[in-house]
Amino acid sequence: MKCHAIGLLAIIALCAPVITAAKPATYGCDRAKPEAMLNWLQKIRPTLDHARVWLSSCTHVVGPDEVTTRELRTDNSRLFPYYDETRLRIIGGEFR
Repeated sequence: MKCHAIGLLAIIALCAPVITAAKPATYGCDRAKPEAMLNWLQKIRPTLDHARVWLSSCTHVVGPDEVTTRELRTDNSRLFPYYDETRLRIIGGEFR
């Protein structure tokens, strides 16, 4: 029975999505300074997954197919990103 449990754990570990990128030393997570955060995104050009991990403590990064409510937020808590021509890297965005 032990062998089966270890095998199952190995399969689960291999199937789980892993984001291995560590936060950059100077990452721009400050909702009081949205221009600085957008400049940082333009400089770093992260993927959607990396941006969500790096910015999770201060704002929600909305994906291209994600449905959101339309209430007015003035606290810069949702970032709607702009992508490059490959649609893989974030190059800026707007807060709504």
